[in-house]
Amino acid sequence: MNILAVDSANANLSITLKQESDVTSKTYDNDSHVSEILLIAIDKIFKSSEIKPIELSYILFNKGPASFTGTRVAASVLQAIGYSKNIPVYGLSSLQVMAFKFSKQRRIKKFECVKYAYGNMCFTASFQTENGYDTDNKIRLIALEELEISDDSNVLLDRLTHNKMLESNLKIPKKSHILDKDTTSEDLIDFAEENITIGERFNLKDTIPDYANHEI
Repeated sequence: MNILAVDSANANLSITLKQESDVTSKTYDNDSHVSEILLIAIDKIFKSSEIKPIELSYILFNKGPASFTGTRVAASVLQAIGYSKNIPVYGLSSLQVMAFKFSKQRRIKKFECVKYAYGNMCFTASFQTENGYDTDNKIRLIALEELEISDDSNVLLDRLTHNKMLESNLKIPKKSHILDKDTTSEDLIDFAEENITIGERFNLKDTIPDYANHEI
């Protein structure tokens, strides 16, 4: 099975090609230039691994919520590859992958997940992992000062959110945890292999990026 994964939702652009147990990953400084380097980077990883796009089993990408430009470009490029070759393409929620990574590391079953958005805004959603991997609500976009988290509740913050809260002199919840590093394309593959039933054909509805609705 050959899997291509792209995560353009963070500071760095991350691309992974998994061929059975062989994993090749590349990281690039995103810096808003994803539109200039994504196709070139994908082509390089194909050539170095000596496979063609038609040989892919499926494609994954981080659908956000995150940077509008990075998410839009990744979605457009991967939709084109998937549609032209009839390869399944799946967009995965940035918060869901972030929370999945954390729950695998810490084995905490219930927590609030918070990801920095822009300005003084953040995305947040509640997660529980009692049976598989679940969330009980949609992702919300709120101001950091509107976060209402009990000191008895666990909360996962990405590094940008934590730093912004410190800069703004906002209260850090007592049971807060800082994600050790941003999610990558390898995390997308780990999530998909445990949680997604893969189809056989390209389906446009699986490829829609998260721009506004914030639904997991």
